[in-house]
Amino acid sequence: MLGFRLFFIGIIVTALAGGGYYVMKLQKDNAILKANAIKLESAISEQKTLIENQKKDFEAILSANKEMNELMNKLKTDFAELDKRFNALSRSLKDDALYAHLPTLLRYGDRNSMAHSLEVRLPFCDHRIAEFTLSLNPKLLMGNIETKHLLRQSMSGVLPDQIKTRWNKQGFLPPQEEWLRGGLMSLISDVIGQRQFSERGYWETSWWEKTLKRFKAGESHLASPLWKLFISEMWRIYFVDRLKLERKLINASSLF
Repeated sequence: MLGFRLFFIGIIVTALAGGGYYVMKLQKDNAILKANAIKLESAISEQKTLIENQKKDFEAILSANKEMNELMNKLKTDFAELDKRFNALSRSLKDDALYAHLPTLLRYGDRNSMAHSLEVRLPFCDHRIAEFTLSLNPKLLMGNIETKHLLRQSMSGVLPDQIKTRWNKQGFLPPQEEWLRGGLMSLISDVIGQRQFSERGYWETSWWEKTLKRFKAGESHLASPLWKLFISEMWRIYFVDRLKLERKLINASSLF
């Protein structure tokens, strides 16, 4: 009977020990699960924060794109308005000033001044003045077919009227008319009358003959194109035609 009791007690003790171990294991596993749950909650929170930040960044990008589109539309409107203001006359004035007259005047002015050891300054050759004047209505620049209208009006009370309204001003021009009406007249006539002149293919002989005739009749403004023609032909004769002739002579001499 005593042995049975001891056996029964041993079973109970073993069961209690096993139950205690199982309880301790459950507690340990539960602690691990709680720790993992905390980590998972932290990761989920970080992901939520990241998603919120990305959402804010995306909204900021959308806002920036919207502002950029609004700015582009405004720029298109402004350009359209400027295009209306820059009509054919405005564009013609701009092209003449920037691509025709200005480069030529700057080149001639620089060469002439340097030839006499002078340093020339151009107070109106300023990009701010150019940008301002090119944005204006051409009527402000020309007035009633009046050159430098805005500049003349701005000098009211500053310069005397005889200077402000003076029309017969001119730059430093070479005396082309005097040269042509002097000893060069017959030389230009000879150049235009040469057979090589008409054979070049890029001169209209009859037109130049009429131009020379008009100049002889008193149309002084034709001195400039005639002078340019004369210089071009002199260069052609002395440097191109002579070189061709020299080559022909060299080739001919090699035959002997």
